[in-house]
Amino acid sequence: MDYWGFLRQALSILLGVKPVEFTRSNFLLLRVLLLSLLLLVGVNSFAEKPDRNKISETEYLTQANNEFGFALFENLALDEAGENVFISPLSIHLALNMTYMGSESETGTEMAKVLGLSGLTKKEVAELARELLTKTDELPDVKISIANSIWARKGLPFKKSFLKTGENYFQARIEELGFGSPDALKTINRWVKENTNGKIEKIVKKLNPLDVMVLLNAIYFEGPWKNQFEEENTREMPFHLLEGAKKQIPMMIRSGNFSYFENDKFQLIRLPYGKKEPMAAYIVLPREEQGLNELIKTVDPRAWENWISSMKRVYGRFGLPRFILRYEEKLNAALKDMGMQLSFNEEEADFSGIIDIPNQNAFISEVRHKTFLEVTERGTKAAAATSVKMRLTSLAPEEEEFEMIVDRPFLFAIRYEESGELLFLGGVRNPGRIREK
Repeated sequence: MDYWGFLRQALSILLGVKPVEFTRSNFLLLRVLLLSLLLLVGVNSFAEKPDRNKISETEYLTQANNEFGFALFENLALDEAGENVFISPLSIHLALNMTYMGSESETGTEMAKVLGLSGLTKKEVAELARELLTKTDELPDVKISIANSIWARKGLPFKKSFLKTGENYFQARIEELGFGSPDALKTINRWVKENTNGKIEKIVKKLNPLDVMVLLNAIYFEGPWKNQFEEENTREMPFHLLEGAKKQIPMMIRSGNFSYFENDKFQLIRLPYGKKEPMAAYIVLPREEQGLNELIKTVDPRAWENWISSMKRVYGRFGLPRFILRYEEKLNAALKDMGMQLSFNEEEADFSGIIDIPNQNAFISEVRHKTFLEVTERGTKAAAATSVKMRLTSLAPEEEEFEMIVDRPFLFAIRYEESGELLFLGGVRNPGRIREK
């Protein structure tokens, strides 16, 4: 049998039909069709792969942090009509990531989903946390410190593997304390004060007799504007509050070239920190008819990056309030709304990776967050602290011009430019108003 005869028989068997006459031109046409089919199958297979395979682990963690941050911010901001809301997505994410290391079974699955970590192993999350902490230590022109700590009740059998992960990957300070001692609370809050440069003096208000662990993250940021505002240009101007009220505030004014974008919904401007611009502030001012709440409903990581990629150099006049803001919130309800139910459930939470005592169960009793923001002509100072308390159930272009005067509620964010990580994100409705709970 010649080559063509053999091919006819093979195809007949493969297709389940009677032998057909097969010419060279038929063969070439079939080969083209087969190659097209293989290419189509290959493309479809590639398209069906999870996004995790298309981006680096670092980018994946950044996206997870930002996705979580925007979702949490929306939950908090839309629930606080007329109030300032200012959070550090990175601080909260890192504190909960540390806690996640000790979660098991459905509790771990649920936490991973809410934190956006489902595509990463725990080891990958830990390694990326260590990489982030190392990179931020080396940033030029700005001062930034990120610190973690784990405070464990003395005398309990905590899992050594969990504590080592905290120490080796999250660079956490590990301390055993007698939680019943009056000095325990002072010691924990002293650590917070030291690692926020005194801007946040206290985050843990009390220790319950059943509290067994406090996991903490603290962030301090200080950055000078690359192009500072001249104090003599600062003037008192009205800031429009909700429902038509006004208040006089010091408005810092500067003209020049800015990275800028606008559409019919908002104006967006970028203010870099330091000569090498390792970080930058982004201010989003909604149009008067739009309002801050409508803007918050539309912003998510994809929209955020699209806005930033659309920015271009434009000459204009810009005004920004000089203000100090403090914010504090218990995050239990918001995290539950986002899907983290089991972690707070006394009976169903599974943190056996942290501690495993017969007839007792560990769960998260409280997640508390505090922030500080100061914006002046020279630059920005910002601080954040997040505490996670664990408890046992029992113990034992140039020619274009624009004008952007931030004289109504606005969005304020600080972004790590190399990775896109959001360090801080907030909605300022009343500059200078101090809100603590």
